[in-house]
Amino acid sequence: MSRILILLVALGAGTPGALAQSFDPAQGALPDAPSATRVQGTVARDAPYVPLTPREKFAVATLRTRRGSIFLLAGFQAGFSQAVDRPEGFGQGADGYGRRYGAALADNFSFDFFGRFAFPVLLHQDPRYFRAGSGPAGSRLKYAVSRILVTRTDSGGRTFNSSQVMGSLFSSALANAYYPEEDRDAAGTFSRAGSRLAWAAAGNILREFWPDIRHKIRPRNQPATPSQSPPDSSVTH
Repeated sequence: MSRILILLVALGAGTPGALAQSFDPAQGALPDAPSATRVQGTVARDAPYVPLTPREKFAVATLRTRRGSIFLLAGFQAGFSQAVDRPEGFGQGADGYGRRYGAALADNFSFDFFGRFAFPVLLHQDPRYFRAGSGPAGSRLKYAVSRILVTRTDSGGRTFNSSQVMGSLFSSALANAYYPEEDRDAAGTFSRAGSRLAWAAAGNILREFWPDIRHKIRPRNQPATPSQSPPDSSVTH
């Protein structure tokens, strides 16, 4: 557990340097606060495209933490890992669950930093999910899953989602600092990266269909409200 705390401190220490990319040297000050309409994790695919600034990408990367959903997700992932007894080195019982919860939380924090901020800034890619919102359910499902490999560039074009893939690999390699020794080899690293991409695909599916689900379960007499973002349950891509 101490290694996990060290990891979180290290990520926090790197944040000021990362945010420094948002400064305008000529102005000597931070730009305006991130636009709330652009820093949501999900936006409409057909909406006019406006690229994110580095500071706005950081806001997207920290969205799950600010909403608190990252803590609930880590609890669910720890429970799933406990049920299948992976990694075995964490053991069972309350202590085993606590280790899994700490590892899942660190996994999500590190992926958000690398996959949704650091690499998107360096590679000029967009970390948001662009929701189709209409069409046959099967086509939308395929589209949602494909977004783990396809994203937009800052110029609005489509490209390979190297930010998400590299973020998953870097986060998985970093996890070798706190996972059981028997899971620190290359096979364990790539296995965790694959699992995180699978969680990311599941999160995309939820983002794609959650507004439809919410519409069906909303009481008929409840007035429509402005578009809300779905619960951000993606893990580490």
